Amino acid sequence: MKNFLQIVLVKAVFIFAFSVFASADELDNMKKLYNEQLSKRWDLEEVNKDLSRQIDQWRERLYNSENVSRNLRKQLNASDEKNQELRSMIDALNKTLIEKEKEKETASPVSGGALSTEDIVAKVEKSVATIIGKKGSGSGFIIAPGIIVTNNHVVSFEKIEDLKIYFPSETKSAKGPFVCELIYENEYRDIAFLRIEHNNPSIEVVKNYKLRRGQKIICIGSPGSDIAEGGLVENSVAEGVIGGEISNHGLKSLQLSLAANHGNSGGPILDDTGKVIGILTFGEADPEIVAINYCIPPDDIASELEKAKNATAKKIDEVNKNHEYGILFNQAKSLFSLVEAIIAEASRMNEKFSDEEIKKLKQIHFEALSLLKKVIDNENSFQWRAYTLRALFVCDYRNGDKEMLHGAIGDVEQAIKLAPREADRKELRELKKQIQEML
Repeated sequence: MKNFLQIVLVKAVFIFAFSVFASADELDNMKKLYNEQLSKRWDLEEVNKDLSRQIDQWRERLYNSENVSRNLRKQLNASDEKNQELRSMIDALNKTLIEKEKEKETASPVSGGALSTEDIVAKVEKSVATIIGKKGSGSGFIIAPGIIVTNNHVVSFEKIEDLKIYFPSETKSAKGPFVCELIYENEYRDIAFLRIEHNNPSIEVVKNYKLRRGQKIICIGSPGSDIAEGGLVENSVAEGVIGGEISNHGLKSLQLSLAANHGNSGGPILDDTGKVIGILTFGEADPEIVAINYCIPPDDIASELEKAKNATAKKIDEVNKNHEYGILFNQAKSLFSLVEAIIAEASRMNEKFSDEEIKKLKQIHFEALSLLKKVIDNENSFQWRAYTLRALFVCDYRNGDKEMLHGAIGDVEQAIKLAPREADRKELRELKKQIQEML
């Protein structure tokens, strides 16, 4: 304001001085110009005041906005803490759900997911097969698209081209017979896989199985032996429980308290959800012991299935050639068993053989030895078994011939070199000691 008064004073002095020397018109113009400038000055002052008021308003708003921001940050921080708690709770729930899912996978549910026996049979029976050959029959089931699993001993005596696959629970047009191809077999695990052109669904195998004694199970298969007379009971159902677990030469088997017979071999053992927990494989040899059978556990089934799926054409060809030598070996073994049974029965009845009977026994021996020689002379997985069987034959029928016993020791030594498992080699070393004691 002080500056403004000074300016006005200077202007007044200037006008006074100018009025002394200027004309009246010039004075009027000067006054007019001065008044205009003075009016503009007052307008600028008003604008400045208005701008100051707006600046103050904006400062107040900014202050309020900062307070709001601080409050929002506090709320966000509190929200982050709550979110973290929620995330922790969600993670804990997810972990619990995963554990529950694993429990469902590792064991059949006791309740809730359980099916009745009728429902289980209806669910899987069309995928259960009857396998018939010239030497006998067994059971199996579809375990993967176009793949049937069964026991190795069901097919070990059979030429693959002689096998016929039937699906007893199918409609007449889809029942069969179907031809098959051998793609993988494991005589130790007593399992074999056959390829077949069939579209029925696979029966699922339980994953990460854990033993539960007393677990209810059912078995489906075609027991019976008199095929020609229609003696097979197709897709018969039996119920039982898991009794326990055994181990033989490092291979585990589940013990079943369940009645099963010849022909059931290779059939599925199912839990109460209709999933496979085993393949029926063998039972007690003693006829007085009933309802005691064993099955291949599901983890072994799954691992063997992967080998079958990954088999190359070359590997499949090797498997089939090896299978042919296996047939020769099993035929020789059966002949030896036949002779032993005849001799044992004659001894029990205290009977002597006639010359004709002795001649027939020698012919059987010769045929068996000829079969073993074919196996021994070619590279295959049955070579060591053939050496062993020939040595055992010599031990039983040596008639005091030391040269034959020395030959038997040589056979056992060859078998020791070829045997794939230490357990087998250990038994062969014991056999060698026994033969040496005979000398």
